[in-house]
Amino acid sequence: MFLGTVTSKGREILLQTRDLIQKMNLDVIYGDTDSVMVNSNSTDYEEVYRLGREIKTNVNKLYRLLELDIDGVFRYMLLLKKKKYAAVTIEKDAEGNFKETTELKGKTSCFKNFKNAEPDAVSVLQF
Repeated sequence: MFLGTVTSKGREILLQTRDLIQKMNLDVIYGDTDSVMVNSNSTDYEEVYRLGREIKTNVNKLYRLLELDIDGVFRYMLLLKKKKYAAVTIEKDAEGNFKETTELKGKTSCFKNFKNAEPDAVSVLQF
């Protein structure tokens, strides 16, 4: 019974988080037990982080014992299925310079040419 309650509460939190994000006119492109990925519809890094902080603040107001945080910003990504994606992350260093790195999750052999891809894309937030 306990596991069913935990699973049920986790699903409820995920659905409420999705609904909150959708009310901000943003798209949740992936969500599971411990993460939510949001299409920010922006290529402006500062705007992406502003949206991320707004989502974080609004979700954290709903739950006393749960705290959402921003794990990263993806410049672009290829999401194949649950827990299997390739992405280029972007972050700003202390001097204000942008740094991009490739992140591969899941079986990586199918992503060997991903580093050379340069599609037009918008930033995705991962919580």
